[in-house]
Amino acid sequence: MHNGKKLHKLKYWRGVLGLRQEDVATLIGCKKAYYCEKENGKAEIGLSEMLTIQKAFNKKLEKMGSETVLILDDIFLP
Repeated sequence: MHNGKKLHKLKYWRGVLGLRQEDVATLIGCKKAYYCEKENGKAEIGLSEMLTIQKAFNKKLEKMGSETVLILDDIFLP
């Protein structure tokens, strides 16, 4: 997904979950600088990366006791 738009929802949920850019970069197997480009809409986030992030975010929400379940749209669409 590369539309040249910042992924504000991704950044929002990352913050809510107390994750740093480094944490998500490690999760998807890239360097922090490249993840930053992805989050800022300058590089593409692949479907497999989206699914990995979604799964990790939902697991973290569950551990926090939240009943919220995020779908891809909740994280990656404007």
